[in-house]
Amino acid sequence: MVLLSPITSIEELETRISAYGVLPLGLGEREGFSLYALSGEGIRWHTGEEKTDPWEWRKRIAAKGEFLYGKLCQKSAAFVSKEWYPVLMNYRRQGYDFDAAYEDGLISRKEKKIMDLFFEKDVLLPAHEVKRLAGFQKGGEKGFDTVITSLQMKGYLVIRGLIPKKNRKGEPYGWPVSVYSTPEALLGEDFMEEAYREDPKDSLLRFVSHLTHMTGMSKEDALFLLK
Repeated sequence: MVLLSPITSIEELETRISAYGVLPLGLGEREGFSLYALSGEGIRWHTGEEKTDPWEWRKRIAAKGEFLYGKLCQKSAAFVSKEWYPVLMNYRRQGYDFDAAYEDGLISRKEKKIMDLFFEKDVLLPAHEVKRLAGFQKGGEKGFDTVITSLQMKGYLVIRGLIPKKNRKGEPYGWPVSVYSTPEALLGEDFMEEAYREDPKDSLLRFVSHLTHMTGMSKEDALFLLK
């Protein structure tokens, strides 16, 4: 078991993600298990300091690609290890690849419009480009944030970086925007092959068992986090 001791560096954060398999950035409903809740002495959120600001750590981790990042737990941001992401997404996908899920009505028309942009290998697109290309601009499709979150929760998109928005003069402004890709672009086309051999319910229960063992959290809390 890895105790839920304070996290004080990005290196320690990466060690914990590897150990737990998953770690939310911050979940109010389960305050004891998140990077926010485990932030140790000297950690300062939203300061822009690379060594002490977890808000900056998430950018580095997403860009490096050693872990999966996105809205992966309860529609909120979380990190998932490469080892456990296929297990979690086998449960979330319920054994379906994207085309089969769409044919069976498990993927909406709006979700497909976005995913059609990513079927070329290794495509990376920032949020504003996804909106434009998929027709979610003013006067077009509605509900972009809901749709893009749903695709992450279902295991079809992840965040591969965060970049600043720029004005017409090329000057950065405001909050950074997410850059999206498929998990296949990061992990390889066959990353789900082994995971699909397991019953999705068994995948969930195996991850729950691992999480409760490694953190001491209850089964109910682990199920809440992963469903």
